[in-house]
Amino acid sequence: MDSGGEAAVQRGVTYNYEALLDEHFQHLVQTLLLAEFPGLQCLPVGMPDGGRDAFTRGGIVAQVKFARNPSKIDDPFGWFKKAIAGEKAKLENLVQRGMQRYIFVCNIPGTSHLDAGLIDKANKYLDENLDVPSQCLWRDDLDRRLDRAYDVKLRFPHLLNGPDFLRLMWESPNNESLSRRRATIEAYLRTQYLTDDTLRFKQVEMLTTKLFDLYIDVPIRPVSSASERQMLTQKDGPRPLSVPEQIAAMVGGRATGGRTGHEVFDSTRATWAGAAELMSDQLQLEHVRRVVVEGAPGQGKTTLSQYLAQIQRARYLGKVDALEGLPAQHTIGPTFLPFKLELRDLSHWLTGLDPWDPDTSTRHNEIPSLESALAAHVRRYSGGSRFDVDDLRALLSETPALIMLDALDEVADLNDRKKVVAEIEAASERLDSPAGRNVVLVTSRPTAISNAPRIDRTLFVHYNLQPIEPRLALSYAKRWSAARGLTTRDSAELQTILQSKLDSTHMAELAKNTMQLTILLSLVLSRGSSLPDKRTELYSSYLDLFMSRESDKSLDVRDNRPLILDLHGYLAYQLHAKAEGQRTTGRISTDELREQVAEYLRNEGHSSDLASRLFDAVVQRVVAIVSRVEGTFEFEVQPLREYFAARHLYQTAPYSPTGKERKGTKPDRFDGIAPNPYWMNVTRFYGGFFSKGEILDLAHRVCDLIQCSDGAFDFYPRRLALALLQDWVFSQVPPAVKMVVEALLDDTGMVWASSLKADHRIESYLQTETDDFRLWPEGGGAEYARDLIWKRIISDSADDWCMIWCSLMLSVDNRDNIHARWTHHFHSLKSMKARTRWAQVAEFLQLIHRLSAVEYSDLLCIEAERSLGVRALALRGNEEHFRFLLAEHQHAFVKAVLGFGGVRPIEFSRDRNSSLNNLLILSHPYVWGRQFRMHLAGEISSMAKTSVEPFAAPISTLAGSLQGDIEHSLEPWERAIDSLEGIFGRTLTTIELSCTAAAIVSATERGQGASHLVNEESVSLPRRFRYARRQGNKSSWWKAQFERIASLDDAQVWLLGILTWASPSVVIDCLASINRAIGNLGEESRERLIGVLQVSGPRARRDPLPIHRVDELPEVPGLSYDTLLAVGARASDQLRAAVCQYLLPHLPRRRAAVYVFPFLMEQLFQADLDAEPIIDKLKDCTTGVLDSRQYAPAARHVMSKDSLLLDRIDAVIRHGADLPPVLVNYALTYRRLLVTASSTPVLRLARKEGWFEA
Repeated sequence: MDSGGEAAVQRGVTYNYEALLDEHFQHLVQTLLLAEFPGLQCLPVGMPDGGRDAFTRGGIVAQVKFARNPSKIDDPFGWFKKAIAGEKAKLENLVQRGMQRYIFVCNIPGTSHLDAGLIDKANKYLDENLDVPSQCLWRDDLDRRLDRAYDVKLRFPHLLNGPDFLRLMWESPNNESLSRRRATIEAYLRTQYLTDDTLRFKQVEMLTTKLFDLYIDVPIRPVSSASERQMLTQKDGPRPLSVPEQIAAMVGGRATGGRTGHEVFDSTRATWAGAAELMSDQLQLEHVRRVVVEGAPGQGKTTLSQYLAQIQRARYLGKVDALEGLPAQHTIGPTFLPFKLELRDLSHWLTGLDPWDPDTSTRHNEIPSLESALAAHVRRYSGGSRFDVDDLRALLSETPALIMLDALDEVADLNDRKKVVAEIEAASERLDSPAGRNVVLVTSRPTAISNAPRIDRTLFVHYNLQPIEPRLALSYAKRWSAARGLTTRDSAELQTILQSKLDSTHMAELAKNTMQLTILLSLVLSRGSSLPDKRTELYSSYLDLFMSRESDKSLDVRDNRPLILDLHGYLAYQLHAKAEGQRTTGRISTDELREQVAEYLRNEGHSSDLASRLFDAVVQRVVAIVSRVEGTFEFEVQPLREYFAARHLYQTAPYSPTGKERKGTKPDRFDGIAPNPYWMNVTRFYGGFFSKGEILDLAHRVCDLIQCSDGAFDFYPRRLALALLQDWVFSQVPPAVKMVVEALLDDTGMVWASSLKADHRIESYLQTETDDFRLWPEGGGAEYARDLIWKRIISDSADDWCMIWCSLMLSVDNRDNIHARWTHHFHSLKSMKARTRWAQVAEFLQLIHRLSAVEYSDLLCIEAERSLGVRALALRGNEEHFRFLLAEHQHAFVKAVLGFGGVRPIEFSRDRNSSLNNLLILSHPYVWGRQFRMHLAGEISSMAKTSVEPFAAPISTLAGSLQGDIEHSLEPWERAIDSLEGIFGRTLTTIELSCTAAAIVSATERGQGASHLVNEESVSLPRRFRYARRQGNKSSWWKAQFERIASLDDAQVWLLGILTWASPSVVIDCLASINRAIGNLGEESRERLIGVLQVSGPRARRDPLPIHRVDELPEVPGLSYDTLLAVGARASDQLRAAVCQYLLPHLPRRRAAVYVFPFLMEQLFQADLDAEPIIDKLKDCTTGVLDSRQYAPAARHVMSKDSLLLDRIDAVIRHGADLPPVLVNYALTYRRLLVTASSTPVLRLARKEGWFEA
């Protein structure tokens, strides 16, 4: 292959050099070369080595270059030339010093075409550009050297492959039974490999399709817990990524060429990796060894665990051909010994029963544990070899293991599930080897049961499988076509139809699920573009297609087709109901299956002669029921069992005519299964069977279920209602849709729906569950939800809740419609205050880029100075219109934003090519803190390079200053502030930056040249603050500075200086002056200054005032609330509490809200205090603060206590949107954990009510 312009492709199995760190790769190369060149001098990493990584006294020089992701290098030869060119000066110097031979080593795969291949072209380039013999060692050269260097691979265990690990296992001197263990493990792996070689979900004409041929790598995203989100949340802008999120984003960025985790600051800019890619990545496996993967029914959880296990088996067993066509990133990661158990089997094992014995009542008489279950699994599927827990422990002490535990949700009994969860958590600790190399991966559906046992998020990192996007769906369709053997023309036609269907909301949603996408493709192939648009109809159509195909091949299927489908329904119901009611595994023995078939035929009045033929048809032709454990049968995938169970319940429901009333009708059965979370997916299918005439009654029952549950704040019925709407169950009857939406989105429902909405602006404090709230038009309820949400947007004055309602609005309507609504209301607004708020709404609705030039100009209203900063902040996202403003208007715009100081939002997710955005980021006081600079370190230079006029110069200065020594020198601060003030004048931002500059650590920077803080413009402001810091104990000096105040800017400089750097005694002594200075500020200026004091973060000197009561403060005539709030930034805890008591009777606006909120939270949960007055004050906090995330620490502190008053929690939920969102979030979370699931098992209910009695 000519690699001059293409990526070099690695063929065959190679070693995973990319799993090593850069320095470890150099160590590896040095070790390999040392074997060839005795006496080689190996140089340390990370030093100026002059172009040498190793050398000999004989003149040989070796240099190592490492490519982090070779497969993404489009032009390897260009990469090689650039690497040599960058070292040319060093190499010429080495030649002059006596270099006789040069060896260039890299991990790029070479290509071998004569003259045109990468190897020959590189050799020619070296000959032409170097005056000494030279050679390049490519990836294959390293591979061959490593093949025979087993001991070297032990030094770098990430490079060990399957055969190496087997050798390591069998050669270990600590292994007492090597030959037995070797034979056992090899037999076990071969059996499991054969079992998992094909897809679980059998498809039409594709019953033996290989797993590797059709695996689709669904994106996966880490899920932070509520507490993690709170801890990571910054006051402004989206929260930074957690460590698992950074790894997932980095791996995803590598795969797509997008941003990697090192470049991504927040979740809005992340590209999430595929599940298999992430779980095979070395960095992931080093940092995250305990994983829970959650996904919706049919999303691919089991297939993921099957695929990961199969790759590891193939590597151990040396099945190179099977791995050849898989993505390299899936196969070159660390090698693990794979174990895979279904958790329903572990549950059975923990009760003392052997789940893998054909006789399901067989007891195992062993200590019930995960380890004993794994050992028993190995014994069973190795052919019965002796293998016990001691063998397992010895094995895992030497060999890393990947232990996959599948389908926690299939453990139906909650007590059994609790035992399983406890055992997983305990065993994970026991199996944690000293080297920490074992990985435990658990899969599950997201639980619909509020208090269901869950794996502890502090012990396991949780991930969610994401919906399949159209790009991935079309890629899968291409592979599916190839596996099906379609012609090029048929494949293209199928993809064209799928593409058109993905443009439809209904179809796009159905195709976001792996199993449903597969069904859609089968139907497209057989029916063209005529497809069902509801979930239940989709399954029904697919089974109709499957049965039609099998009818052509089998007379038994053709002659008994309806009966076979009914029999599947009967068996599905029995297995599903018994799994819940009798704690079974969902399997049935061969003898029991034959008995069930015969019993069903007798009850239905059919001849017993059919039993044998129908048994063979069920297990051999239809293959929805399969045998995975010898002597037992089960449904191949759970969604099929749930579909058939729903079909059975619907089709066997009797009528109940007047005078002959009976139980078990369709409504009775809905009422029986709907409240039971274990039957949620069955209920969804069941609702999909209802005919048009039955739907209105169904809607009434759903609404009744919601209303009956609200007293206990059980939100499961709302989740069910949302799922039924998303399945388009009610779409044929618009009044039914409207009824359900209105019940779903009542006052409590709106708050609950907001908790489901994953949005970077609100997820830090209101996302308590992992579902996403979304509705669609044309029967899905969006058309009714829009009106309800829009009313909230128009009427709600609390910025946080308005932002949340806007986020919900984006879930139910498209941007065009939302823009039209927004514009219509905008034209009705008359006051500047209303238009200012509507500018914020435009930002919340993500409409800023859609505004016309006229709308932008009318909203900004640059001439109206009041609240200009608020409008400018909202409109900062539209640089296209900003560029057309007059220069003086641009300066006024930016100055208004800079007037907020550090309390303004900071948007790291915005366009890096935006000069306005870059200026606002680089000038933000938070960015000048160490943490933020570390996050932006890789982007500061690029922001300067991409910025254009009118702000290229100040951006360049700011970027250069930020990269200077700002921790020890005033000079970079002075340059930055002079640049800003030279264009925009003095603002609260430059004052705050100057005040912060005084905190530098330097013995020489003492504010030389300054003698005053106020009104000494011949000296830079940072230097004056530095000097003022040294005057912290001089009360007379600060009073003299107060007398020099001649402007609003001077007042802000003095106030920020004294309240930051003066000693407590000086602050107390100058309290009257502080009160006067604050009183002379305008309302907006006071508000912003106090905000900076309250949230600006720790300064070098913030000693608390040594007083504990308000009456201990000096008597100051007219002492204002604002002064108390400003001084409160320096208050002790006791004084803060006293000030809160003082402020409570007349709670001021937003400035006091964040101050008194912690105190109110403490009072709310005191049993001897009346809750209602406190809640009324908390409502004032809602309307009074711009961003209630400031409340998070106080709310977290109070609501993390062991015991809280439940009636107070319920009161918070009842008042919902009248209270700060962060408080509501904690109440929802706390209440959800207390809801007790008390559903009657359906099997028991059906028998009690006689559902199936003739």
